[in-house]
Amino acid sequence: MFLVQRPFWLARQATAATRWNWMQQCGFKLSVKDIKKEMVVSTRNKLWLVKDFSLHTQGRQGSHYKVDLIPFGAGHGGGGKITERFNPDESLEGVELAVKTCRFLYESEGVIRFLDQETYEEVEVDVDLVEGGERGLKMITEDMDVVVQCLEEDPSQIVSVKLPLTAVYKIKHADPAASIVSNEGKGTRFKQAILENDVTVVVPEFVNTGELIIVTTADAKYKSRAK
Repeated sequence: MFLVQRPFWLARQATAATRWNWMQQCGFKLSVKDIKKEMVVSTRNKLWLVKDFSLHTQGRQGSHYKVDLIPFGAGHGGGGKITERFNPDESLEGVELAVKTCRFLYESEGVIRFLDQETYEEVEVDVDLVEGGERGLKMITEDMDVVVQCLEEDPSQIVSVKLPLTAVYKIKHADPAASIVSNEGKGTRFKQAILENDVTVVVPEFVNTGELIIVTTADAKYKSRAK
């Protein structure tokens, strides 16, 4: 296996004008009824990432969709967010997305470097494109495989980084005795533990320091011991 390192500038975000040109070439009509979170759409002559959407009904005035958008490339922090309203029969320009599996290499100065598992090229991604923000970034472990969403016409333009639903973590420290009693499961006793990434989780009292456990990456909840 060999590594082809992509020049740094190829993995950075393009200008708004360049993105607009891509959309003009590869966009498609998207009914507002079919909008989903994390889609890339066009409105106001710019590309936007869909953060949330909902249907609102107003009696005789009919219904409309409220869509929360952030500028494409702004990351999951939501900078520059706008809210647009659309009638159910309206449509937007959508942009085709692709996904690829990448393996975490390291993070430095606000940029994460992954290894594309198909091309073995190095992919550079801004940290604010990781789902879950700072918590999501903390949950990335050495050699973790993630799903990277990108523009189909130009894979160097990253939309988001999605972590696996669960991952294995080592406990750096676990409280010696249980301090939490659950009302479920016949009074099961729990205690706090700190993972090697310094994230605190609640674990059953039989779990100890040094053990490997399976934890959800979205909310850091204990699932089971790792086999």
